[in-house]
Amino acid sequence: MKMEYMGVELARRYLKNYRKYKAAVLNLEEDIAAFRAELAGIAAAVARYGAESGGRGGACSSVERMAASRMEVETRIGQAVKAKSELEHILRRLDRALASLSEEERALVAGHFIEGKTWRELGEETYQSEKWVCIKGNRALQAVASMLFGIRAIQEQIRLDLQ
Repeated sequence: MKMEYMGVELARRYLKNYRKYKAAVLNLEEDIAAFRAELAGIAAAVARYGAESGGRGGACSSVERMAASRMEVETRIGQAVKAKSELEHILRRLDRALASLSEEERALVAGHFIEGKTWRELGEETYQSEKWVCIKGNRALQAVASMLFGIRAIQEQIRLDLQ
């Protein structure tokens, strides 16, 4: 795939997965809450231990096992928080890009890429031809990509349009 189309393709993928990203954020919030509850359930607040276990021929004490369990849960919390933050960042950027479109453009982009409607269905809803809503929707997608990925994406698109 040519480099100049990557922004548009990535924008398309983000839009098609918009609802999944929203659901994933909610699921991650639940996971984080469950991990924090699990962390609170670990009986003792223990100090972090290194990779080596102490004494008794390599056998772990109960405190060391709790410390290891605590560290594992904290790692899972960190991973979930990071994943949630990344998805929220994408969603905020998408929401801003969609909000900057005209009402008609937003309806076409959301209808086709997020809701999965065909261009024909959108044409019938708006009393326009399938070809026209497809052209207008794809132009709006290019605008979304430009807003998501910056001025370089706009310059590349202008260059492509002039060829």
